[in-house]
Amino acid sequence: MGIKDGERQEIANNYENAWFSYFLGVTNGNKIWLVDEAFGTISSSFSSRHDLPGIIVHALLHVAGLTDPYVSSLNGQIGENCGWGGIIGN
Repeated sequence: MGIKDGERQEIANNYENAWFSYFLGVTNGNKIWLVDEAFGTISSSFSSRHDLPGIIVHALLHVAGLTDPYVSSLNGQIGENCGWGGIIGN
């Protein structure tokens, strides 16, 4: 995947433990990691409402160097202009 072993281990250690229950996407430098729920692949009505294009745009803003709470404050506009208005996340 083009990442260093240390980065991969950090993601592996935290992805399932801390990030999984809260974030739909995680950025690590210029990389974006999405959990299964972001794709709506978990068979529940909650995960099927996730807005994958909006989640990706939200994550790209973090890659560009913007931070929360500013990026999260843009979720409404992201959903309206880039996604389909579903759940974007934090």
